Amino acid sequence: MDMSAMLERLETADLASLAPVFGLLARRVRDHRLANNGYVPKEVFIHCLAIGGIYPCVELVIESRFSGRIALKKRAPNEDFAGQFHIVGVAGRITDGPDEIFDRLSQEVWGKGNHLLSQDNAILTGVEIHDEPERGGVVCWTLVYSITVDDEDMSSFVGEWKWFDDPRDPSIVAHQRETLSWHLGGDQGDLVFVRLG
Repeated sequence: MDMSAMLERLETADLASLAPVFGLLARRVRDHRLANNGYVPKEVFIHCLAIGGIYPCVELVIESRFSGRIALKKRAPNEDFAGQFHIVGVAGRITDGPDEIFDRLSQEVWGKGNHLLSQDNAILTGVEIHDEPERGGVVCWTLVYSITVDDEDMSSFVGEWKWFDDPRDPSIVAHQRETLSWHLGGDQGDLVFVRLG
């Protein structure tokens, strides 16, 4: 059976009858992740998230020690949410423990080889749960941490960064505007739902 005929059949088949297909794909994806430090190819990443329906993430809000402004990083043109500013974060992988997660967060801020972040020097704000219609309607459960830095520390960050006074700035990823408003709002509880879709 050629690929287009197979896809056409899959599109109309009863979902329960596709259990063997899901089983095969689940095993292939898991084997690939275990052999590749938790990665799947970029071409299937969003589909893997959408099939699971929900995924874990860890984000880091970077605040100015003196002004309370927030430092956000610009998304690259080839990334989801291209050209928008975002709270740096990493999706959880099946190979991760806390050290791996915080090492990747450190790399997002300071570049490879810089392990400046850990659970000991970041403060847990709480859990933020949001819809990602841009990623097939998947839901993301995010542990939100924060650190404070001096304004001049931004010169050591890798990539394009900008200080923000207004968490509602339209150049910020939409669901993260809600995250920042919650984070900056004080006593609003340790768990927040951001439903955009």
